[in-house]
Amino acid sequence: MSLLDELMTSGLVDRADDDRHQMHDLVRLHAWERAVEEEAESEEAALTERVVTHYLSLTALADQALHPGRMRVADSSALMQYWRNPFADGVAALEWMDTERANILAVLEAALRFELHSPAWQLAEACMSLFWHRAYPQDWRKAAALGAEAASAAGAPAAEARLRSLLAYPLLDLGEHEQAREELHKAAACAEAAGHPVLKAGVQEVVGRYAERTAPQTAAAAYERCVSLYEDAGHARGAALARYHLGRCQSTLGAHAQALSTLRMAHAELTALDDERAAARTLTAIGVVHDHLGDPVLALHALRDAACALREQGASYHEAQTLELLADIAERTGGPERDRVRDWLIRAAEIHQAAHSPAEVRLRERIQQLEQSAR
Repeated sequence: MSLLDELMTSGLVDRADDDRHQMHDLVRLHAWERAVEEEAESEEAALTERVVTHYLSLTALADQALHPGRMRVADSSALMQYWRNPFADGVAALEWMDTERANILAVLEAALRFELHSPAWQLAEACMSLFWHRAYPQDWRKAAALGAEAASAAGAPAAEARLRSLLAYPLLDLGEHEQAREELHKAAACAEAAGHPVLKAGVQEVVGRYAERTAPQTAAAAYERCVSLYEDAGHARGAALARYHLGRCQSTLGAHAQALSTLRMAHAELTALDDERAAARTLTAIGVVHDHLGDPVLALHALRDAACALREQGASYHEAQTLELLADIAERTGGPERDRVRDWLIRAAEIHQAAHSPAEVRLRERIQQLEQSAR
């Protein structure tokens, strides 16, 4: 019998839902009570700092494995120089961050409680890679808000600008548009104070996202400024992503042929940069434009390829969006693909359910209506 088996037999350790193990609640409570009574407060602070450093190091390594070309404010090179990256590839890194999501958030909260502000905002920035792929809007909001608070306390305006602009994304997805606007206003002020050209471009990118809802012309202008700022700063990936957003916005404004040209350019740039996730998202947008141009066959082909690539990359949030677009076009145009609509919607609903996204309810209702009409 292994030592772990002995601990389980003794009732000291339980198997968790994710097939890992954890101490029994009563054991943890007893350990906590003993620590509070017997350990000095300085020991708790030192232990917390060690745990924060451990999670920061691993999360930064996972972030590097997942997105080697992503812009970062934090310089984690000194922190990671003694570590061998344990993640074989981006998929393994993403799965680790997803599994450790609750722990990362708990460590973030502990870091702020003990005023470990610099490692806290660095940890928050590093874990953003998870949310780009899996969304989890409530957790994204929490991590970005804690990181922005820590960056502000640390007197790090560049980090605060970055995290407040990233905080706007889940706020927009959750329908909290006024709060998103306030965060973007603060982010712009911090980016200006930091004098960081790439951060200024990043804030403009989220300003465009905010404006898309009610003022697509304003959004397009913001994305054009964003492309220019990224190009001036020599940030090829940022410019390509901004071009992707610009192409989507051009399509919204009805300039579909122009949008197709812009998106094809962005797709070529992102493919050359080996950013497969962003290239797949751009392919989704290309599919939408083909549909607007009256070619559902090309649209479905592009969207199927995009959904497959996004699934391979573990970008489930964007996969769900693409699957719903596939279902929309197939249901509207008919043909053999219509038989796959229900399966696509079920997969999308399952993704949103796992992410605790409110979109799940809408998708479940749509599936139910589809099943009723088929009877």
